[in-house]
Amino acid sequence: MIPNLNILFTLAAAGTLAYMIYFLLERLLATTSGPGRALDAYARQSRGQQPGADQAELGSRVYKICLAFSTYGLDVSGWEMPALYLAYGMAAIFLCAPVLLFGLPTSLLIAALFLGYLLVNALVDGRWERLRQQIEKEIPTLLIRLSSLLKANPNLIETLDSVADGLDPDRPLKPWVKRLANRLQSSGKRGLEEMQLEAQSISPSLLLAVVEIGRLWETGGKGYTDALHMASENVADLVQTRAQANAVASGAWGTTRTILLALGFTLGAVLVNPVSKPAFQTPLLQLGLLLVVVWGGFGYWQIRDAIASVTE
Repeated sequence: MIPNLNILFTLAAAGTLAYMIYFLLERLLATTSGPGRALDAYARQSRGQQPGADQAELGSRVYKICLAFSTYGLDVSGWEMPALYLAYGMAAIFLCAPVLLFGLPTSLLIAALFLGYLLVNALVDGRWERLRQQIEKEIPTLLIRLSSLLKANPNLIETLDSVADGLDPDRPLKPWVKRLANRLQSSGKRGLEEMQLEAQSISPSLLLAVVEIGRLWETGGKGYTDALHMASENVADLVQTRAQANAVASGAWGTTRTILLALGFTLGAVLVNPVSKPAFQTPLLQLGLLLVVVWGGFGYWQIRDAIASVTE
């Protein structure tokens, strides 16, 4: 019965990996050629965009994927999703290698596929979170400069565009603010509402800034300029508080990663030990080991979401 179960685990892992490879190739061909690619290019051009990571909507899934790959010097513009699926496959193969090399229980091959998916998503979301923190640091500067320059030039759109020129060109807030000014000028209230929804998906601080700018644009007057200045001070306090919370969260994440790595090395030492290794070849322990690893992956994701919700 034991060999049969080992064969079953091996076949399940091989079948899953084969399906992943098939799915990757299908997605790659669908997005790099054919009518789907042509429609995507037409949609980009109709919005006045050119293919490229720098043209992706800030905060979108495509933008996050491009950002994560660019950290390693890779440009995946135009084939973001196939690159992501390929990363899933590479991570799964990387995690499956120790299982095959050291003769670990074959049930871990299935767990490796799941953990590879979690690992890649954690890298993508973590890189975006660091960039979002950089965006938030510039928001008080944006509002303070805007409220000051409006006293000399009451034209909000021109002043907003001028303030954007003074932001860090290596960070994404500058092109985003310029797009905000363009949307206000070209689409009016509808453009403002769309940018507010986009800001909400990026950062609460950015949403607050856009709401204040929108009120000033709709009403105007010295009172709203002063209110914008007060809002900038409040946002500065908020950003400082969030920075402290993020520092605490980073410490918590460091502790969590250390614990998980220690548990992983301990489990690995037990699995490769000649004395304890045969015990984990039994059907019941193989199934239990698979459930423990998968449950640990879910727990890691739950902890991550809990820490992210606290720092929002």
